[in-house]
Amino acid sequence: MIELLHCKTSEKRMSYMRVTDLSGIWRFQEDPRGSGMEEKWFHYTLTDQINIPGIMQAQGYGDDITHDTCWMSSLHDNMWYLREEYKGAQEEGINVPFLAQPPKHYMGKAWYQREFEVIEEDAGCYFRLFIECTRWNTKVWVDDEYVGGEMSLCAPHEFALGCLSVGEHRLTICVDNGFLLPYRPDGHGITDATAATWNGLVGRVELRAMPAVYINKVAVYPDYDTRTVTVKGIINKVSADSEKITLTVNDIKKEYLIKNAKSEFSVDVEYPRTAEAWDEFTPVLHTINIKLEGTSQGTGFADSREIKFGFRKLETYDGRFYVNGRQAYFRGTHFGGEFPLTGHPATGVDEWKRIFNICKEWGLNFMRFHSYCPPEAAFEVADELGIYLQVECGMWNCFREDNDMLLVLKEETKRILSSFGNHPSFVMLSPSNEPAGGWFGQLMEWVKFVRAYDTRRLYTMQSGWPFPCASEDITDNDYLYYHRSAKGPHRGGTIRGKEGWYGSDYRASLEGVKQPVICHELGQWCSYPDFSVTDKFTGYLKPGNYKVFEARAEKQGLLDKNKELAEASGKFQAQMYKEDLEANFRTPKIYGFELLDLHDYLGQGTALVGVLDAFWEEKGYVTAEEFRRSCAETVILIRMPKFVYTDAETFEASLELAHFAKEPLKGCTLKWEVHERERGLLKKGEFVLGQINNGKNIPVGDVIFNLSGMPTPGAYDIRAWIDGTDIYNEWHFWLYEAEGTIGQFAEDNKKVVYTRAYREAVSALSEGKTVVYMPSLSVLDWNCPRLGTTPVFWNSQMGPGWGRSLGLLIDNKHPALKNFPTEYYEEWQWERIVRCAKGFNLEAFPSDFNPIVQPIDDWNRSYRLGMVWEAKAFGGKLLFVSADLEEAAKTSPAAIQLFKSLVEYAASDEFNPQFELDESMWEKCFADTLSLKRYNVKAEFPDNVEIKDEQKEALFECSPDRMFWVRGCGYPFEITLCWENPMKVEGLKYMPGQFHRNHVGDICNYEIEALIGSQWVNVAKDSCTTSFDLKYMPFSVTIETTKVRLKILSSFGKDKYYSWFEDSEGFNYKVIDFKDKDVAIGALGLVVLDDSWQDMTDNEISYKETKTITVEIDD
Repeated sequence: MIELLHCKTSEKRMSYMRVTDLSGIWRFQEDPRGSGMEEKWFHYTLTDQINIPGIMQAQGYGDDITHDTCWMSSLHDNMWYLREEYKGAQEEGINVPFLAQPPKHYMGKAWYQREFEVIEEDAGCYFRLFIECTRWNTKVWVDDEYVGGEMSLCAPHEFALGCLSVGEHRLTICVDNGFLLPYRPDGHGITDATAATWNGLVGRVELRAMPAVYINKVAVYPDYDTRTVTVKGIINKVSADSEKITLTVNDIKKEYLIKNAKSEFSVDVEYPRTAEAWDEFTPVLHTINIKLEGTSQGTGFADSREIKFGFRKLETYDGRFYVNGRQAYFRGTHFGGEFPLTGHPATGVDEWKRIFNICKEWGLNFMRFHSYCPPEAAFEVADELGIYLQVECGMWNCFREDNDMLLVLKEETKRILSSFGNHPSFVMLSPSNEPAGGWFGQLMEWVKFVRAYDTRRLYTMQSGWPFPCASEDITDNDYLYYHRSAKGPHRGGTIRGKEGWYGSDYRASLEGVKQPVICHELGQWCSYPDFSVTDKFTGYLKPGNYKVFEARAEKQGLLDKNKELAEASGKFQAQMYKEDLEANFRTPKIYGFELLDLHDYLGQGTALVGVLDAFWEEKGYVTAEEFRRSCAETVILIRMPKFVYTDAETFEASLELAHFAKEPLKGCTLKWEVHERERGLLKKGEFVLGQINNGKNIPVGDVIFNLSGMPTPGAYDIRAWIDGTDIYNEWHFWLYEAEGTIGQFAEDNKKVVYTRAYREAVSALSEGKTVVYMPSLSVLDWNCPRLGTTPVFWNSQMGPGWGRSLGLLIDNKHPALKNFPTEYYEEWQWERIVRCAKGFNLEAFPSDFNPIVQPIDDWNRSYRLGMVWEAKAFGGKLLFVSADLEEAAKTSPAAIQLFKSLVEYAASDEFNPQFELDESMWEKCFADTLSLKRYNVKAEFPDNVEIKDEQKEALFECSPDRMFWVRGCGYPFEITLCWENPMKVEGLKYMPGQFHRNHVGDICNYEIEALIGSQWVNVAKDSCTTSFDLKYMPFSVTIETTKVRLKILSSFGKDKYYSWFEDSEGFNYKVIDFKDKDVAIGALGLVVLDDSWQDMTDNEISYKETKTITVEIDD
């Protein structure tokens, strides 16, 4: 297609810019060995065909996915296919669990070729080639002549082809998407996590025939205060002669004599002082029209450009953001540029309109492009819709004085600003996500450089990390973009998560901060997947990860409950986001956030952190209207210190506003009501407000009332709204009687045997009695994981742990919960209860067995769990509770009320369990997890290995929440367990280390010896599979002994292992023959022929919520 741009009728010959669209069928050839350059492929006709615009992997080219695929990613397990969790869904080809996979994989050179025609009218024109979107390096030949190369992940690739003769020419392009610079492989410009390893030519691919003199680059510098625009540009000239031109900018004409091949111009254009400004509320765009005309050697020429811009003023002072003099708040989401249907960024406006309109619907006005820069269409649509953008330079990199990354960064920065700098939506620029190395000095230099280079936006030194200096000493940043401040009440400081919840905030972590702060990657709370999402993968990416998770769920007997699990966990997730968002709005000095994420992220292990799916579509458990209560221009906030009260207390909370709207709120009234969910309105009040200008921490008033006499137990809603508007929010609290204890309620119910001891429970059941059994958590084996009060953070592949909660699925209509008001999902009244709970593993139970309260386990593991369930057992009736309500009752009256409800149910005629429990189902989850402690076991280690005290402590903690980890010790490795009095031992049990994504130190082959008399006798020789699951190491015979020696003979390895590392240049990888030399044990125990543990009634071990241990780059 030939398109004539900006043409007008003239009697004499005129030369204009002509654009030839090069889309269509091209010739193509892969070059996996990289030999094409040496063999001069540009000289020959390539043999295959490909559609352009397009990418090769989508058209059948590239390498098949295998276990040895070299993924551009360091945040996954190289040996995933060995793990038991991921062996499902592999029957019809490789399905990897850590990302949505492309149909083919390819990193390296590929060649693209076609012919084009230079027509007579373009004789004497200067030709340029424009490729809107490609990666990473391109080299171009016309016929056999090398034109040049471009290297950018962020900007179009443009080439000056020069003057070409009339007739046919051959265009050859070599695209190299290999690992060309020592970037971190997880940066979104290059990583497989976002499918960024495509090779192709995307968007506009154009041949531009330029006139003898033409406009090259144009930058506009609007001045909001004066409503003037400085237009700066470059004029290129083809001929050697000086050329006279007329340049018209809007209605301003200027004459120039162009002497040089490149000449600069600058014109000031005045607009009316009433010209509308651009911002999120009124995204008004204005147009600069530039026309160049002249005559060269008797031929007229003309060229023109149309530049859209907005008048907007960005400022930071007094620790706040201002847009056009109005205080602003940046409510945003992360986006890494993943497009599952096409595999490459959208270059048309339709998809960006869809995405940005969804963001606005959900209360957002800002998008952060994590280590990524989008194509032109994103900026165009953001300009039109009033979306603020933070762009990053395609980097998640290492910066040091002795490497060249700062130079690379500066060049990429200039390309970005040259290509997209005129867009008013482009308000912020950051060089890198979470930089490594000695970045502080290097990136301080970058900020100084970029401020001098382009004054049109705000700059920060980096996104993510605390600064290596006191907050008050941070300079050369317009704003701070992090989630840890290095200050505050605990190590590192934080401005996200629980420290700011419960009506509190993060101000202690921001002491001394002078610049406004945007919270980096807020949220990251997971929900269980709805596997029907796989039907949406109709394009480039394949949902192999979801297929693996689905196969796991099916194996564990959970697939029939998929919809229920997804919805209940989603409701739980949404509560976390509400807390995070409102804490952000409550905190002084914070003036923005970037959610990670509004939608699901398909890489880095698969992070199902969105309230929308990976296609930006609703999951169904929270609506945009509900979400906007905590995420909008105006948010009503509450400072309510807790969620659970007794009727002996007084309710005290304060209301405040965060208001960042187009106009002040004038003469409004804020009304509030308290409703009990079953009984309706109980209390109400109102506050008459004066004018509310933009700002936060705006006090409204206190809500105080006595709780005595209000219905208990009760689930209450506090509703607040500004009369006459749609500004609304609500919160919940639960009210219980102050009187009563678990001991009292247990004593009062003579029909029920309440016990904590295993032996007593079985004995009472065997006598036909009704038993409420709430075991000591210490007798629930390690396959019964600790529960958590928040969902999995990011995902448990990247940050594994023993406890992997995603909330509760509750049969809230069950009579056992008749006196414990609850929804079908976990709410805040459950918090202290689940903190003192474990999930009873129901693997041995039939798949149709339904607990009353079912903990939802992470989808990578998908344990089928129960926390409250009922059965006929041993001749009696059993109500089982794997929460330590006695411990929880010390801090929460909800635990007492739950116990009361359960005991009353068990004592009632309604208690008639239908399920008959087989003893074999039951006993698999009970064991003495404290054997090393109870028998005062000591450990001996090889003399040549230094074992530190904290490592020994971890081994004897008897909890998978700790990890005994010896690095680099090699094999064989021996642990000798010793105790004083002889015991009959039947075996060992072993829980692998739970905290490393690469399963370091998993035991493969082992032998066990026992000391009999003075002789060591072999009692076991076997191997373990590799997974996070509990393993048993049975002896061939029961042995009476005082010593057992575990000989670990090997761990797991891989012949072709891609090991990423950081060095002085940055990030790199090597292919090694990997043999794991670490030993890592989550927990180790003796299986002793002794049933004294069955009398345990108290928890002798405290299972704590712990931070996961992750290793970012392999050593």
